[in-house]
Amino acid sequence: MKKFLIPLLVLIVLGIGGYFVIGLFSAKPPLPTITVGEKKVEVTQGSYCWNGLLNSVCADTSSPPELIKNQELKPVVVPPNSQLKIEFKDEPKENTLVVNRWLTNIKTVHHQKMYLHLS
Repeated sequence: MKKFLIPLLVLIVLGIGGYFVIGLFSAKPPLPTITVGEKKVEVTQGSYCWNGLLNSVCADTSSPPELIKNQELKPVVVPPNSQLKIEFKDEPKENTLVVNRWLTNIKTVHHQKMYLHLS
C-alpha cells in the first residue's frame, strides 16, 4: 500500500504545483467579477494586451455587439447612478486598468483614468 501511496502523493503535488506555475506564466488577463447591488453581471473577454512572466500578447476580439451576440450574454438593467462593483482575484497594478464604455454600435468612450475602489 505504501509503495503506491508515495508516488501517488508526489504526482498530486506535482500536478497542483504545475497548475499554479502555468498560471504565473499565463499571457491572458483574469476576468473580473462584476456586480450591481445583488445582481451579478456576466462578463466576457474583449480585446487586451497582457504581459506574462515569459511572454506578452495582444489579442483583438470582435466588437461589443458581436461579443454579446456570440456569447449569448444577457443584459442587466439597473437604476441610474447605480454603483458597479468590480472585483479581481488579485488587485490590478496601478495605471494598468483601462475601461471602454460601449455607447452605441459605432461609438465607445475610452477612460484612461478611472477612480475604482477595487476589492
